[in-house]
Amino acid sequence: MDQILNETLRLIPPVPVVMREAKNDFRLSNGVLVPRGVAMTVDIFNTHRNKDVWGPSADTFNPDHFLSENIRDRHPYAFIPFSKGRRNCIGGRYALMSAKIALAKILRNYKLRTSFRYEDLVFIDNIGIKLDKLPLLDFHPRT
Repeated sequence: MDQILNETLRLIPPVPVVMREAKNDFRLSNGVLVPRGVAMTVDIFNTHRNKDVWGPSADTFNPDHFLSENIRDRHPYAFIPFSKGRRNCIGGRYALMSAKIALAKILRNYKLRTSFRYEDLVFIDNIGIKLDKLPLLDFHPRT
């Protein structure tokens, strides 16, 4: 279940972009100097789809991205659905636990079906991520 939730958060993070302010001068890996006080945007949505980090299947839903052998050598900031460090989302762990409980209860009682494909989803830039059309799910009681 962790792999599925993490892969969902990788492809559809709750907040696609966060702002930060440089507390000290620092140099990026390409040599560019970022002076203290500069406002920066952290693009979580595209960081989570970086093919250099996630491989050629970066745009595909693949829970195997989160197998232990695949995350061992990955940079700790490659996956940041709730941001990272001292200013990360205080509710991130609560949100994950709530999602696990809800998903377990739903899957225990229902089989889910849908006709939409992830590849057909169209994302709209907003404060959060929106879809142009909401996919429909069919809930069928388990017997």
